[in-house]
Formats: sequence, C-alpha cells, structure tokens
Amino acid sequence: MNFVHVILRQLIGMEIIMLSSNTILSKITSGGSLTPRMGTIIIGVINLLGNVAGIFTVGGFNRKTLFTWGYFGIFLCHVCLGILTIME
Repeated sequence: MNFVHVILRQLIGMEIIMLSSNTILSKITSGGSLTPRMGTIIIGVINLLGNVAGIFTVGGFNRKTLFTWGYFGIFLCHVCLGILTIME
C-alpha cells in the first residue's frame, strides 16, 4: 500500500503544486490583494491542517477509505485550479 501511495502522490502532482505555487498564484491573483507568498503560506497551512486531521482520523476510519477520499479531494482541487487558470 505504501508503494501505491507514493506513486499516486507523484501522479497527482502535489509536489509540483507546492514548488510552483508562487508562479501559479501570481498568475491567478494578478491585481488582487493576495500576494503569491501569502497564497503559498495559505497552501502550507491547509496542508498542515489536513495532515493533523489525518493523524486524528486514521484511527477511526480505514486507511484505504481515507486515501480514496483524500485523493478525490485533491482531484477536485486540481480541477478548480485548472478552471481558474483557464479563466485567467
């Protein structure tokens, strides 16, 4: 299962989102009050909160269920990011 998790994490591109968040957010928020640096901090805080929530919920749920819902949520975030980038 760990091997599948590593492969899925690479395929969904979370590392790319984190590494290029300044560029992505500067294109999305041009002219707005949110700076790319603040956007990157917000992404990091949301990532931290998700990890803390995962620590507390992994005991009550099946790990496979949590992975499935987590990856589905990330998929929806990527779709929203793509739509916002296209609407630029």
